[in-house]
Amino acid sequence: MFSKLEKLVFLALIFFIPIQKRIFLFGPPEFFEWNSGFFYFTDFLAIALIVLWLKSVYPKFNFGLKYKATFTPIFLLFIFLGLAFISLTQAELISVGLYRFVKLGEFIFLFFYVGARARTIGVRTILQVFIASGVFQSILAILQFAKQSSLGLEIFHESTIQIGMKGVAQINAGGLDMIRAYGTFPSPNVLAGFLGICLLFAFHLFLNGWGRQYYFLAHSRSDCSRTCEARPPQGAGSNPPENNTASRWMSVFFEKYFISLTIFILLLGLILTFSRGVIIFFMLINILFFAGIFLFKKFKKYKKAAILLLLLVVSCQLLVVALAWPEVSSRFLGSSIDEAAIQERLFFNEIGLNTVSQNYSHMLFGIGMGNFVNNFMHSMPGLPDYLYQPVHNIFILIASETGTLGLFAFILFIALLIERAAKNFFTGTIQMQHGRVAFVCVYILLCAVAFMMLISMYDHYFWTIQQGSLMFWITLGLLASNNKGV
Repeated sequence: MFSKLEKLVFLALIFFIPIQKRIFLFGPPEFFEWNSGFFYFTDFLAIALIVLWLKSVYPKFNFGLKYKATFTPIFLLFIFLGLAFISLTQAELISVGLYRFVKLGEFIFLFFYVGARARTIGVRTILQVFIASGVFQSILAILQFAKQSSLGLEIFHESTIQIGMKGVAQINAGGLDMIRAYGTFPSPNVLAGFLGICLLFAFHLFLNGWGRQYYFLAHSRSDCSRTCEARPPQGAGSNPPENNTASRWMSVFFEKYFISLTIFILLLGLILTFSRGVIIFFMLINILFFAGIFLFKKFKKYKKAAILLLLLVVSCQLLVVALAWPEVSSRFLGSSIDEAAIQERLFFNEIGLNTVSQNYSHMLFGIGMGNFVNNFMHSMPGLPDYLYQPVHNIFILIASETGTLGLFAFILFIALLIERAAKNFFTGTIQMQHGRVAFVCVYILLCAVAFMMLISMYDHYFWTIQQGSLMFWITLGLLASNNKGV
């Protein structure tokens, strides 16, 4: 039986995704992030969730996901996990490989859990907690940028940042160095990815209302009046229908501006990360999102709300850019393909491709989970320490660590998951089973997954970093929860 405690633990896990609080488990004498293992606060919450889940399903052990056929995303996910385990036979650092394999198992469990429990917990509730966490991170980001240093939030393991500190992400505006906002994430890029996902979820709530299933702005006042008039007569002492109608519209008015303020705060936090790739990808997904809303007949009743949402997003973006124009212009207009950040990404990709093609064993089964950086250090010694990083493309990284077989299984898993959701979306299965709110939610989640796929070709944190992996697998789980026969 599903318990309130289980729900509370899961929602706490969602809210604390950005928190870096961790305990060092093992690693080389001279600390090196990529060859070390950690136990995170969110790991503790995940273990608590596993225990509560086992207690709730014992002794039947019915996970709750439906299997439609043999060749399913779930089947491919197990194949991928098996290939990841086989890759450990190629690993030089067995401890790191085992640690990364256990972490992958943890994230896959969360995928299963969200896929099975999301509707029981409430998808809207999950999105609200995501957004609340994003707003908190945006406020921290704004304060960090204003202060130009970290805020001293050691309880959340906030990164220590200040101007001129080695390794701190900075921009140069008019000859003045300024730090980029981190929140409690280890990198501004990870914060940007999280805020982008939260913004897409906020779009869903704007279209469907913060806590109700009616569609404010998509209905006219006369529609609302007819709905209220159709209700059964009110009992003695209750408000008359017209007062209920007025109260409802006041509530809608409050929700509209509350969510609008939320979107503005999230957009401001996103811009202050100055993460060019993520911001550009987010703008592309925005175009895709609004194009779908205006072109698909299924969204006819949402077009009025979508027009207001589009005006809100564009005006907020213009306002934020105007407020931070010197910084924005130097970051986006003053960049070129020859700059170090872009050239380093191309260099990492080349190293990853070379790793895959070293020999047939590595090509098929990889060099072992979590062993890319160690292999990189051995194959090209003498480089500056900061260059020893994972490939900034998770598809190349997965191919190098689990082999081309692992990459093939992973891509097929993602493709089938998206195909099932897209099929249910276009055929109207979701709307018939769960209503139009779920229908819009699936569209938003498809956009969120597309957003993550674009980032995955530009950065590695969905595969290598705790916070990135949590948001990645939980978002995939939300998409799976809306699929028929995953």
